[in-house]
Amino acid sequence: MWILFHYSFIKLFKFKEIAWIRLDYIWLSIGFLAVLTIIEENKKRYSQQELSFVKTWIDRDYEDLISISKLQNNCIQFQHNPLLHSKDEFALIQSRQDSICNWTKMIYVKADSCFRNGQVAILNLPKYEISTSGNDYPCDRIKELIKTINENVNKRAILDSRLSNNFWSGFKSGLGVIFLFIAFALRLTIISYKVKKEKTRHNNGYN
Repeated sequence: MWILFHYSFIKLFKFKEIAWIRLDYIWLSIGFLAVLTIIEENKKRYSQQELSFVKTWIDRDYEDLISISKLQNNCIQFQHNPLLHSKDEFALIQSRQDSICNWTKMIYVKADSCFRNGQVAILNLPKYEISTSGNDYPCDRIKELIKTINENVNKRAILDSRLSNNFWSGFKSGLGVIFLFIAFALRLTIISYKVKKEKTRHNNGYN
């Protein structure tokens, strides 16, 4: 490409000085476009890597959510010990555990359905009602996993949208390389012209 520009601009068309000044700005503009295009392509590659990570995180969190929500320990049937609790206290404790059991069962059905439908966001959750205060595991962990899953599902959709136009992305990648070659070829041509001009001036000075 440099040989083509060198022959065309210096020998064939014999550009005037004003044209060479304009060409100096042109190669800078083309070089700037090349850099912007290459930066955009690097952003695309970063998005591809990030999307891979996000999909892995969604898989992992869905696996944890389904595993935790179907634990047998969520549905414990306690044995009443009169030495530890009265009948009313025990009834409240068992009622709370039954609420956890029922809620986690509904979460399991919901999570399993969302997973099978393409790991979509988990929305319209069953209402969480606990009759007494106490340790909220695994419920707190389940809520945390659902929040993280939904955030990553949203991020996955954004990244998928950003990477969906494969034709334009590939076109920009090739265009950036072409722009870079053109910019370098123009710059080398300008340098060649300046060197030739300086040699001519130098030779004329001796003559």
